[in-house]
Amino acid sequence: SRWNIAAAQYAPRHSCVDEHVKHHLHFIAEAAWHGCDLIVFPELSLTGPAENLTPPPDDLQLAPLLHAAQTRFITVIAGITLQQHDQRQKGLALFAPSLS
Repeated sequence: SRWNIAAAQYAPRHSCVDEHVKHHLHFIAEAAWHGCDLIVFPELSLTGPAENLTPPPDDLQLAPLLHAAQTRFITVIAGITLQQHDQRQKGLALFAPSLS
């Protein structure tokens, strides 16, 4: 099968997750309009610069990205902060379209 993939060039400059989500939604809409099946964002694109690993966003903050992936039939991979054993680390969030 053939996949159309988009890579978003985006350097987060602050740690406001809600603003990053809005910015991601613009990229997702554009990639979907161009017929992409997958869009990949850079490291920590949702939570901000690596110098200060902010707390991970909650499900409510990330819900618009899941909704966009499902309604636009596009898989989204974005950089995020994770919390494990009281330590923050870099990670990835995956938002996939529904299979049903």
